[in-house]
Amino acid sequence: MSPYQYGVNMRNFIFTDGKELNETKKAGSFKKAVKDFQRNYKGASVRISYTNKAGNAIDDWIKLPIGRKKRGIGVPEPFMSAKMKKKEENKKSKKYGT
Repeated sequence: MSPYQYGVNMRNFIFTDGKELNETKKAGSFKKAVKDFQRNYKGASVRISYTNKAGNAIDDWIKLPIGRKKRGIGVPEPFMSAKMKKKEENKKSKKYGT
């Protein structure tokens, strides 16, 4: 098997909230797995379990969302700050002329 073959370093990341959520994502890195997961999950924190590249088992709680927030572009409603929500309302009112 070639070391450059796609998906060689894929790992399983298990996300759970301690209640009913138990979702598995397959990704090459922690950041990609979390970003893929947080598109659908709107909670503030989640538990993640995986084995890192060194072979150590990791089981930890993380805060969501993770990643860059650039001027409110594409930020879901539950993660918007009060300032971002006010700006969106002003933008909508100017668009509709009210």
